[in-house]
Amino acid sequence: MKKALCIVITAIILLSLSGCSDLFGAVFLSAVVAQGDDRAKKQDIFSFVIAHEEELLQAIEENDVSHFENSGIVISVSVNTSAVDFYCGGVGITPSSTYVGFFCSPQDDMTAFYPSVSEGLIPFGDGFLWKEEGGDNRFYTEKICNCFYYYEESY
Repeated sequence: MKKALCIVITAIILLSLSGCSDLFGAVFLSAVVAQGDDRAKKQDIFSFVIAHEEELLQAIEENDVSHFENSGIVISVSVNTSAVDFYCGGVGITPSSTYVGFFCSPQDDMTAFYPSVSEGLIPFGDGFLWKEEGGDNRFYTEKICNCFYYYEESY
């Protein structure tokens, strides 16, 4: 009888604590995500690019954009054959994450940063949106000025 009572009490305690773990887990995950959000605001990115347009273009022309890394808005810079990517932060853990930034396309091509979306871009707000068919991946781009484009990509 004592053994059966101990098993029942243990089961009740475990069941009641299992509900708490969901609550504490959700609170912990929310705190981690909130702390990991280093995205610059869209308006701040636009303001930065407009204020530094000539300096950015000159640095790109001279192939020396490294001094923009860790500049407050820009976290890192990467150069490929068709665009220069100025990464401005992100939030989330893959496969549920969002990244923002801006890129420069010397050819003024809004798909230079993400060429695989060129066929599926549709007008959306002030820019263009691509959404993965049957999935939740998306890419949004909007012209800032000259050959600079804001981007937001989510997975």
